[in-house]
Amino acid sequence: LGRSGLGRRQVNSIYDEAANSENCEMAVTENKRAKTSSLQHLTIYDLPDAALAHIAAYLMSNTCRALLAVALTASSPSWRKSNWKLQPSEASKIIVHSNTRTWKIFGEVTFSFREDKILAAKLSDEDIGGVLVCVGAVHKIKLVELTHCVGITGHGLEPLRGSIHLEKIELSFVGRRESPNLTPEPMLSVAAVIPILDSIVDNEGCSLNHIQFPKIWRLEQYPMLDRFIAKYNHMMNGRSLVCSAEVMVNHQLTTCGNRFQGGHGRPWVNRSGEHYGINNFTCNTCNKHTCPDCIEDNAPDEVCEQCEQKCCTKCDETLTCDNCQEHRAMVAHILQSALLAGKSHVVIVAMYIGVNAAKSFDVATV
Repeated sequence: LGRSGLGRRQVNSIYDEAANSENCEMAVTENKRAKTSSLQHLTIYDLPDAALAHIAAYLMSNTCRALLAVALTASSPSWRKSNWKLQPSEASKIIVHSNTRTWKIFGEVTFSFREDKILAAKLSDEDIGGVLVCVGAVHKIKLVELTHCVGITGHGLEPLRGSIHLEKIELSFVGRRESPNLTPEPMLSVAAVIPILDSIVDNEGCSLNHIQFPKIWRLEQYPMLDRFIAKYNHMMNGRSLVCSAEVMVNHQLTTCGNRFQGGHGRPWVNRSGEHYGINNFTCNTCNKHTCPDCIEDNAPDEVCEQCEQKCCTKCDETLTCDNCQEHRAMVAHILQSALLAGKSHVVIVAMYIGVNAAKSFDVATV
């Protein structure tokens, strides 16, 4: 005290400030520990809605986003154990109902794994069923494509039971322009899937108008499948649909627009012959219908020999699919040889065989 020249009160004040400073440091340290402890207990469910939406947008495919939505509610096996009655968590709903363009595929129309072949092949029935429940498929999905989902048996389609919104279901496991001959053969069970399809067809207000069956089913022609096709044909024969085929009227291309019903010597889905199980009036690409008259006039038998799909003349995948390159190459060779030789009649015949092959040439030259 003597050396400092400070009074007792001043010295006491300095000591008090030092003590307060030490207490503050201790308080800050305790606060940091509390924050660290609380952070250790945070989960993805504690993230803000906007963060979850950004995470979903960052994922590369709709398949990944769908599985994220399922995982944010429960593990995939849990969905089936609950008899598909689990309700999506709030976090899952944020992912599903995000307004970004990435979720338009699950908005009101399509459920598809076509874009992610490798991941789709690893999906189980529990994965598929969980996604269908999560997106509320039974109330809004119009088109289901199980492209490349070769590991499922069909139990995962249970959430679609009784749907009045489903218009098309693709069960062939292959995409457009791909061969239906799969090795190993898909495990899809007739006994698991047909009862679900029955419940849809039996429901008043059913919208289903196109089914693509696996090739193995069409080859085996199972009795259960045949009974369902008969029921489906009977239902479709009672419907009045509009023909969307393009026809020439007064030198102008227009839509046919005629109303028609099934039958007329052609069932909606064939129950005999080499095209057993293949539909006759609906395009596999655009899902629009062609009346019997337009089919006879334009393409009496337009099933592609390779991809075994039937398309309307507008989509015309019968001549343009990748599996028909040999056919296209043949027509292109005929065209090229005829053009060089000046044989116009051969050009006309070649273009009749496959008019799309002409697209490979300069239009002015043709």
